[in-house]
Amino acid sequence: LLYHNKSTGKKTALKFSRTMLHEIKLMKRIRDYNRNGTQNIVNIIQELEIWPTLEEAISDHIIKTGPPKDYESIGKERERITVEIEYIEGYSLKNILKKQNVLPEDKTLKYGAGILNGLLEIRAAGIYHRDLHDRNILIEADTDRAVIIDLGAATEDPAEIHPLNRAYGGNNDLISLGQMMYKMATGKNLFNESPGFTCYSAVKDGVKTVREEVYDDPQKKVEYLGKVRENVENRELAEIIVKLLDDDLWTQPPLEKVQEMQKNIYEKMKT
Repeated sequence: LLYHNKSTGKKTALKFSRTMLHEIKLMKRIRDYNRNGTQNIVNIIQELEIWPTLEEAISDHIIKTGPPKDYESIGKERERITVEIEYIEGYSLKNILKKQNVLPEDKTLKYGAGILNGLLEIRAAGIYHRDLHDRNILIEADTDRAVIIDLGAATEDPAEIHPLNRAYGGNNDLISLGQMMYKMATGKNLFNESPGFTCYSAVKDGVKTVREEVYDDPQKKVEYLGKVRENVENRELAEIIVKLLDDDLWTQPPLEKVQEMQKNIYEKMKT
């Protein structure tokens, strides 16, 4: 919901829970991951839990999330939890790719660098994202910066696996970024030969199955890294994507590798 304060001119994006406060507290205890609406609640709880940690972080590439607010004045029940988030005008990376299909090399690098900077910003606060995909990336209209806009699956536990990011998941944020950069550069999902728009559950499940089979088989993994080199026209960009992907699917990368990838991308952007 977009809340526009006419007296100040300020625009704020609001995210509401779909249940009452006492029910949310119950959900916090049982951490239910079924598909009948409770995931929305769990995601909001996750954002509330990590907010104190991120409060003082520098967040140029992460959506700014505030503490719970009571917006009774705009007609919402007092018992509902509301998360106030930064309002950014722009388009999701998914919609940009849907319109343009393939992005030029400079845009792929720029957006990849922005997402990587966002990962470093939350890593500095001890947080792992776990849910990078093209619907969670907003490209701001005025600045063309890439902003990670959803922290509902974020955690401070590097071993905690998020079960729902089927299209780009695993438990490794750099592998998720590598898949997105491959999609920006080619217009397709690395683990699915059709156009890379994975809105249907069957497609997402298929991508997840193939990806996990590839990372379980060293020879298949080598073949898919070769596919990146074959399909991404610019050799240096292809090698950056390969480095992002060439890791353990279920283990979050050390901070040193995230910093190394940032250096590699910026060096390529200078050429």
